[in-house]
Amino acid sequence: MPPLGFIGAGNMAEAIIAGVIQKNIYAPIDIIAFDINPQRMEALSGRFGIHAANSPQEVALAADTIIMAVKPGIVEAAVRSIKDQLRDKLLISIAAGISIASIQTQISPEARVIRVMPNTPALVMEGVSCLACSPTCLDQDKELALALFGGVGMCLELDERLLNAVTGLSGSGPAYGFLFIEA
Repeated sequence: MPPLGFIGAGNMAEAIIAGVIQKNIYAPIDIIAFDINPQRMEALSGRFGIHAANSPQEVALAADTIIMAVKPGIVEAAVRSIKDQLRDKLLISIAAGISIASIQTQISPEARVIRVMPNTPALVMEGVSCLACSPTCLDQDKELALALFGGVGMCLELDERLLNAVTGLSGSGPAYGFLFIEA
């Protein structure tokens, strides 16, 4: 299987990496990730045996599918930094509130982009993720995204216009539930 790349390696990226390895969707040798925190990369590489990249460009060159797992305020700059390496590749964004169109504006109108909203129960493989695909995506792009996020729970396809509501309810809802339980 062509390599899977991660730009940003926080808690959600770690959950996805764990899920795809645990469910045998990807082998650790086929996963490459970059994070600005070298200690974070050292920890993930040590725990999972994935390749720690030295730059986002290294990830984009090596992987055919790239998961953009950075904070929403960083997405634009991160996408711009790798746009020359994204031709004929699939970009999956898990950044809340960042539309497919805004990502395509940074790359090209023909870019294959999937927007996914996972939630925190993915950290224990019980998440519910919702995704929307750009019209330029191939059937196998959607199937791959459903499998990747199915590795950390359940994954459903929705119209993109519903993803902001999903972000508010499903993305944030479990955290509020945990807060109620804790109180």
